Amino acid sequence: MAYGDLTELDRHKIVAEARKLGEDWAKSLGWDPESCCLLHSLALIDRLKRREVDAILQAGSASWPRIRPDQDDGKILSHFSYVWGDLTTSESLFMVLAGRMPEMHVWVAVLDPLAIVDITIKYWPKQCKKCTGMDWLGDSPPDYVWLHPDIEKWPEGVVYEPNETAIQIALLMADSLDDSPHKVQRKISGR
Repeated sequence: MAYGDLTELDRHKIVAEARKLGEDWAKSLGWDPESCCLLHSLALIDRLKRREVDAILQAGSASWPRIRPDQDDGKILSHFSYVWGDLTTSESLFMVLAGRMPEMHVWVAVLDPLAIVDITIKYWPKQCKKCTGMDWLGDSPPDYVWLHPDIEKWPEGVVYEPNETAIQIALLMADSLDDSPHKVQRKISGR
């Protein structure tokens, strides 16, 4: 099935299946399912491949507004973000050496035609509170994002910026999960 053949109902079903798989997988590892963008993304790729839809892992920085423009007083933090820096900071390098992901976000790119898919965005308000202690004051993000960037416009203030090094780290982390209860095969195109 080509990506273009997926109906909105197909997308909802794929997301529900992947989210359940990602949550179960995280729980089996003793991890917080709402903090596991890598597991959810791998589960999504698995569900897409079962439908013969090509998809690849993406990683890097992502940001969503946590307040509406009318709430912005110029003093409070306007966005919640996972910002990929690089491996030059001791904290990032330590995380990778310890087998943990540094600060970054992981999502999926569906190929031909291109679509950006993030099924963990619904967790961001809780993650904002957990990571920063700040409430999400603005509009809640959608249940998930499935956006065709050549046709559809990102919501105002939303950024997804993949980075090759971050992608390679995510793939290394995925490889370390080979003995997980849900074996997820990855396809790396040109990597």
